[in-house]
Amino acid sequence: MATARKGTSKPVEKATEGNFTLDQPYLISSKNDPITVEVIIGGQGMSSTTNIRINKREIKIDGQGSIPETLVGNGNDLNGKLLFITTVITNSLGEVNQATSTIKLRGGLAPTDFKLSAPVKKGNNVIFTSIIEFLIV
Repeated sequence: MATARKGTSKPVEKATEGNFTLDQPYLISSKNDPITVEVIIGGQGMSSTTNIRINKREIKIDGQGSIPETLVGNGNDLNGKLLFITTVITNSLGEVNQATSTIKLRGGLAPTDFKLSAPVKKGNNVIFTSIIEFLIV
């Protein structure tokens, strides 16, 4: 499981349980293989919104729930670029539930999953921000 560090961002719309940031590299080859990302949201009674972009190019805006496998780009084109994924998960059921966001990257040197997790009280949300740098090896 990837390590998340608590951030200092301001609350979004509702009371915020916390902001967590993942900052990791993803190794790719110099081939022009397609690179994809999938975001799986977990936790009982959770709703979510996800935004995905490469540097300033938007890939997915206001995606609701889990995001199916989506093409990010090709190996050579992604070298040195940053993938930004911001997910806001809201607990609408139960006193405290565990919110999870699993980011699945495919097409690089090895399939990689990053899992972020945090407890969230009913009516509150948690914000997971992931910054992944693509690097050719």
